[in-house]
Amino acid sequence: DSSMLIPAGVQLPFQLPPIQLPLTPFELTSPVLGLLLVFRTDTANDRFNAGGETVWEITSSVRSIIRKLIAWTGSEKASDDERQAALDLIDACLLLHGWIMGSYLR
Repeated sequence: DSSMLIPAGVQLPFQLPPIQLPLTPFELTSPVLGLLLVFRTDTANDRFNAGGETVWEITSSVRSIIRKLIAWTGSEKASDDERQAALDLIDACLLLHGWIMGSYLR
């Protein structure tokens, strides 16, 4: 019905013909569109899961590097300069990790 397209209370100086659309194109394409939406959602979920796994890999790698630096410089063999350099590297790792994860965790 063409009266649904005209706001209430507005009178046109002419009469619009009724519009009828055939249902066949919609009946034929709706299953395909439904499958397309399902596969797009599955792909998006797969990308999200892959991103989450990558985040955990980055986090565990950063933690591993920090543990190694602490272990290597924790002995008496390490000089004060080496310890300070290790602390600077740890700070840099934490800053880099925070910068990488900051955009992911928004």
